[in-house]
Amino acid sequence: MKKKIIIIGKNSFIGANLFNYLKNRFNTKIYNYQTFLNVRPKLLLNVNYVINCSSNKQYVKKNILKKMILIFKYQKRLKI
Repeated sequence: MKKKIIIIGKNSFIGANLFNYLKNRFNTKIYNYQTFLNVRPKLLLNVNYVINCSSNKQYVKKNILKKMILIFKYQKRLKI
């Protein structure tokens, strides 16, 4: 019996290439994030793995900015 895998991130580089790699080996489906939010919960009961390859540009920028500010503050404290 093939393992069932769902990949979230249809438009992402990693998600699309991971799907192409896994589609012949496993029972694999790929969704974009918005479509995945509308998937019936009953469908998820039979899935072995869910791989999330999606990210939001605003989320990435916001987190990177926070990390850069923290690093800058620590550098000032340590006087590097």
